[in-house]
Amino acid sequence: MSGATVRYCEARGMELDALTEADLPAIDPALTPAVLETIDPARALAARRGVGSTAPDRVREQLAEFARTCAAQRDWAARMPSGPALRRGQGGRHERYHHPAKIRPRCP
Repeated sequence: MSGATVRYCEARGMELDALTEADLPAIDPALTPAVLETIDPARALAARRGVGSTAPDRVREQLAEFARTCAAQRDWAARMPSGPALRRGQGGRHERYHHPAKIRPRCP
């Protein structure tokens, strides 16, 4: 029924949330006015409550986690030696990536 509802709306150039009770029988006689509540995009998104879902609360949680991860990565990157420190040999195990002459060939 959802496909028929979308096709009905597309054929008329209307959004799903513009459907009225009068439209429902033309889509399918089994549709009742209660269906209009489930078609509301905000309600449909909010109903998806699983971890990682599209519910607004879950999206806010994911954005907060993403912000924490970005902050941690920025902190990590800020602590890494770069530029002149690597050229002076202070780069630890990462030094070889910046000094091709020091890379030893690997045995097959």
